[in-house]
Amino acid sequence: MLLENKKTISAYFDFTLEVMTNLYIYVSHYAHWFQRAWIEDLVVAVQTTKLRRFNSLQPWQAKLCALGMSVCTLLLTLNWVRTLLGVSFNSLEEFLIGGEANARTIFWFSDNAQVVPVAAVVANISRFYNSVYHHMIMNSFLPTAMFMIYWISKDFFNGINQGGVPVADSLVLYEEYKFIIAKGNNYYSGYLMYYMTSIIAFHGVHLFDSLNYNDLFWKITMYTYYLYTWLNLWLPTKVIIHSKKMKRYLALNGNYLKMDQRKLKIMLNDMIPWVPRKGIKAGKDLVVSSQVAASLISSVWSYSMIVSVAKYIANLRSQFN
Repeated sequence: MLLENKKTISAYFDFTLEVMTNLYIYVSHYAHWFQRAWIEDLVVAVQTTKLRRFNSLQPWQAKLCALGMSVCTLLLTLNWVRTLLGVSFNSLEEFLIGGEANARTIFWFSDNAQVVPVAAVVANISRFYNSVYHHMIMNSFLPTAMFMIYWISKDFFNGINQGGVPVADSLVLYEEYKFIIAKGNNYYSGYLMYYMTSIIAFHGVHLFDSLNYNDLFWKITMYTYYLYTWLNLWLPTKVIIHSKKMKRYLALNGNYLKMDQRKLKIMLNDMIPWVPRKGIKAGKDLVVSSQVAASLISSVWSYSMIVSVAKYIANLRSQFN
């Protein structure tokens, strides 16, 4: 693709995205196979934290979140194998025809070799499973992990501002909250960095293109990707917004006067927007706040508009030539 379109800037963005996606998948394998402590420590911290006393999450809300992720993953998978991998579900005959092409790719059959129906079905199932697996890694792991931190953050800061929490207890609970934030960042900061970079690499080029697709299912797919983009930027931003409620607690009944001055200075330092200890990070130090999210969205909008204008001018030149 890149070699055939060396003079097209979008081809370089697409190539970069392809490289990042494949690298991301191998890094995910490494994290879940050789660094299982990252996710295990996060799960244990969430399950044993003292912050559960403020928990307001209902079981139906957690189930609805899991259902939504599952439906989106299935939707993206079906459209992916239908549009990009050539698997048709219109009839059994078309399904087998698409399976023959996939079987030749997977099993290295020659173009003239006859593909038995069993091999065609196995190839299509393999494509479907592969697509499900990749969409789970790329689109479900990150928001699911950040949802845990989001609910803990929301319930904790809302809970202490309702009163009845002694200052000494609030300091202990606040350190517990920062501990969970640190465990969460150990696990998903790399995921979030990849996702934010891929937003620029893909949507920065194809944002306006995707709005002009005529295929209904592909449009639904792109809108689903936009939903994931919004969710993965909204969750860390809301965590930062909720953490600012600590100022309200300090002012509540003069609580800041009852604190040790050294601990109060540390807490005030934590309220600086770019301090990594109280926010969800993308990469090593970048805390995703409303300012970061807004800058990212405006950059994507600008890049995509420039690319669209460049394509329009190129089409005009080709017509006149």
